[in-house]
Amino acid sequence: MAAVTIQNQYMSLYPATELNIQALRFDIDSGGNLTSVWQITNTTTNRETFRWFFIGDIGKSSLPTFGAVDLGPGESAFVNYGSQLGPSTLTQFITLGAVSQSGQRMTGSGRVDFTYLPKPATNFQVNAPAHATSGMPFDVTVTALDANGQTAVGYVGTVTFSSSDVDPGVLAPTDYTFTAADNGVHTFPGGFTLVTVGDQTLTATDTADQTITGTATVTVDPGG
Repeated sequence: MAAVTIQNQYMSLYPATELNIQALRFDIDSGGNLTSVWQITNTTTNRETFRWFFIGDIGKSSLPTFGAVDLGPGESAFVNYGSQLGPSTLTQFITLGAVSQSGQRMTGSGRVDFTYLPKPATNFQVNAPAHATSGMPFDVTVTALDANGQTAVGYVGTVTFSSSDVDPGVLAPTDYTFTAADNGVHTFPGGFTLVTVGDQTLTATDTADQTITGTATVTVDPGG
């Protein structure tokens, strides 16, 4: 998954005669896990039990979250809420509702906007058939991966190919520059033809950064 960054935060305070609720902050990690931190304050002169619950989360939320806090006059409690975001979730509205024993109900809301930044590719995954017939073409797929083994969807580098088969009849795909539409994955139909019988290694390498590379092993069987 792409890295996620918070672009904007909008937090609202809802005061009332018995309590107020405030969204304090949103935190997010590179895996797309969003945590919101909320504050519930008892504004009465009596000790109250407040039951809180989250509503209005339009993102890909975790299991429903709810609970209760016992607060004396002027005391506050902090509540965390976590949800998992996806690349299609660019804005998320989260609302915390609370109700006191005496019936006062209030909500506090927060809105957070996200941008998704693709992680750079660190290596290639090369997919090829386990067996191929000598002299017959076969497909090869190259996937750019980031350091976490996830597809580097923003990769737009150029890949070049080589193989351990030194026969002059070997054919490999021409150098290819990934486009944004590839989303880090490209298939080369009939791209490779190997000749020498036995195990052969295919290698894909970024032309600008040779540390970005990947291999696949293909067993070449005799032709008919």
